[in-house]
Amino acid sequence: MSSATQPGTNQPLEPIRHVQEKANCTQPPAASINTLIHLAQIKPLSPLKSSERRRTADQIIADFGLELPIDEDASPADKAAPSAGLTALRKSLLPENALSARFTTTAGPDLKQVSGTVYVGSHDGTGNEQRILWARVGDKMYPTGA
Repeated sequence: MSSATQPGTNQPLEPIRHVQEKANCTQPPAASINTLIHLAQIKPLSPLKSSERRRTADQIIADFGLELPIDEDASPADKAAPSAGLTALRKSLLPENALSARFTTTAGPDLKQVSGTVYVGSHDGTGNEQRILWARVGDKMYPTGA
């Protein structure tokens, strides 16, 4: 399977940067999210079920209004079936080796307890180095910029 590219270009899809651009984030909330996660009590990581990985990736795609990558060299019949592009985009957002862990921490001046989920994974070319890719706090997903 070929790797996903930015819509309208031949540049490789960089999911975190692409999401930040779509969300008009010049400076992602990564610093505050990373601080929140650093101070959190994180439960052990566990493998993310493929159905949950697809559902979470689809939520990210919908929340950030991401466009599905289209292979300009594909035949018209292949362009009608965006499943390969959707699969590539999902894998670039949450790789197949993704893990998740619940966390709780306090935030704000009132030290209100908040809970969420961190999504950890590694992309090809990173030497299988696991990084926190996403954090969900409440109903909102945050790219960490990792």
